[in-house]
Amino acid sequence: MSDRNITRTKRRILVKVLAILFLPVLAVLYLCTVGFPRWLIEEMTSEARTGDYAVFVESGEIDLFHGVILKNVRIHRKGIIGPALAEADAITVEIAWRSIRSGIRVRKLVVDRGIIRPLVDETKSEMDSTDRGHEYRMQLRFNDSIIHGVSVKSLICDLKAKGQRIFLNGLKAVIADGNSEGTLEGDFVYEAEADIVEGDLSAALDPRLLLPVIDAWDLSFVAELVKRFNFSKMNPDTVISFHNKLGSNGVMTVSAKFRMQEFEYQGVDTLRADGGVEIEIGPDRNIVKIDPLLIVRQEGIARGGFVVDMDEQIVELDITCDLDPLMAGQMAGIVTEGDRAFYRFEGPARIIAHGTVGYEDVYKTDLTATLRGRGVGLDKFLAEECSFSIHIAGPTNSLSGILGTIYGGVFSGSAVFVDNFAGSSDTGYTIMASAKDIQFDEMARALMSEPDSDYKGKLSGELEITGLVGKNNVNTARGKGHIKIKEGRVFQLPVFGGLSELMTKIVPGLDFVLRQTDARSEFVIADGKAHSEKVSIEGDVLSLRGYGDYYFDGRLDFFAQVKLMKEHALVAKLLRAITYPLTKLFEFRLKGTFSAPHWYPTNFSGDLLEKMGLRDKTLESFPEAPVMEEQEPDAEKEPE
Repeated sequence: MSDRNITRTKRRILVKVLAILFLPVLAVLYLCTVGFPRWLIEEMTSEARTGDYAVFVESGEIDLFHGVILKNVRIHRKGIIGPALAEADAITVEIAWRSIRSGIRVRKLVVDRGIIRPLVDETKSEMDSTDRGHEYRMQLRFNDSIIHGVSVKSLICDLKAKGQRIFLNGLKAVIADGNSEGTLEGDFVYEAEADIVEGDLSAALDPRLLLPVIDAWDLSFVAELVKRFNFSKMNPDTVISFHNKLGSNGVMTVSAKFRMQEFEYQGVDTLRADGGVEIEIGPDRNIVKIDPLLIVRQEGIARGGFVVDMDEQIVELDITCDLDPLMAGQMAGIVTEGDRAFYRFEGPARIIAHGTVGYEDVYKTDLTATLRGRGVGLDKFLAEECSFSIHIAGPTNSLSGILGTIYGGVFSGSAVFVDNFAGSSDTGYTIMASAKDIQFDEMARALMSEPDSDYKGKLSGELEITGLVGKNNVNTARGKGHIKIKEGRVFQLPVFGGLSELMTKIVPGLDFVLRQTDARSEFVIADGKAHSEKVSIEGDVLSLRGYGDYYFDGRLDFFAQVKLMKEHALVAKLLRAITYPLTKLFEFRLKGTFSAPHWYPTNFSGDLLEKMGLRDKTLESFPEAPVMEEQEPDAEKEPE
């Protein structure tokens, strides 16, 4: 063979060898640039469709630096209608090329913009028993994905499968949604044979980011509890351990310790809260226990704990609270905006409560609480000290042992409130109250906002009343009581301003004697008004006796007669016998309201009123006053 032929043959062999050597390279270059052909993708995914799941891949390619990249991947559970259990814009499978001789091994799996939708009631899945002796390891990473409805900015962990166990170790995740971001770290293990997943987590995140998972597990009370928080300043730190039996009949147990700082709960600013949580969710028992619990605010602390039975829909609690009762009530969800405007707590207060609350069925409630505080008020009334006990049994709220000091005196009482009274939507009430030696001038300044008032005197009285709560139910009020003022200056009250003016016009210079007076009255409450048969005001020079009605809409309708000196004095009896015709001139009618009283004499002629400058055309519409009959002095007995 000639040298030329030999050279030609060598060239042909070299071309063939080079073609054989470069064909895989060309194939790889093709797969890197063009991607996997459709028939190859179908071949790759057909094997995965033979089991319980169906895998679909739109396209794929090889990245020389990262591995195999699969795009638009969807995984469906066969027999389940709806969205895919998992999907991703891209899944990168990094191959351990160095160990390729012993088989293809995945070193890392990266999911970009994935959505994972686990089935909460997933039945137990069997693992191949032939895999018991094998061990698989790889790194798992998610970027900008949604897992169980939770927005995951990044997640990385080491995945290990050995026999019937799957381990997720060194999990680190960043959870982000809008302006809120937090971290999760922990370890998990899945026991396939027992179908149990266990794990430990440490979290520094707003728990509201996990609401999709909480809702998926149907933890309604936990979800409601989480929604009440606002962590705009600092994420809470939580350490969680859980044990979860998967499947439709599974039981989940979770225990956690938490520490929260500078947050809001139900709109109430709170400095700190520490505690422990135990949750047990299953077919026969659904319990949330928060015990111990410590809450810290500027004014004090609250300690104790509570247990929520979601099956029975009850809360069992034992709490000692030194917080502002209005703030504590707002946190508990039992104080309204109207309550905050009506009740006042300006000093320290302590509440001790224990018992059961039915949050859906009021008849399951049996709660006892005591309150002791300073600066406790209702509307304009403000007690220096106050204490009472309350027992809530179903729709009945009973307050007993009410004791306190107010305006230099003391008060006591009891009350019962019944919701849905007599089958209606109204609340019925029964109140018994008494007060003794209240400084009248202090009370007047507080109620009338008159800092310069000088009414003097000590007020005492008793009240018994029943009825229905509400402005539309004032006519249902029924009761009785009496009131007494000693050594006061009653005639200086604004309601008597018109009378003083009239008296000084009738008897010039009389205003200086309208000073030291005692007053007392018994009254009956019915038909939307308080009716008194005898109102008595006694002074050293003048006294007043009258009767009439105070309507709960503010109207007044009284008849009054002014006499010389105290009614029981012997000299007064002699003077009245002599001056009886004159006293008939001092009979008056009181109309109008407390804020706008209208006095006028009833026995003056129109001409006389005109000459004295007392004529008022509006008086012509008032009915004539009945004649007031004289009573014997002993007919009036001072109320006890």
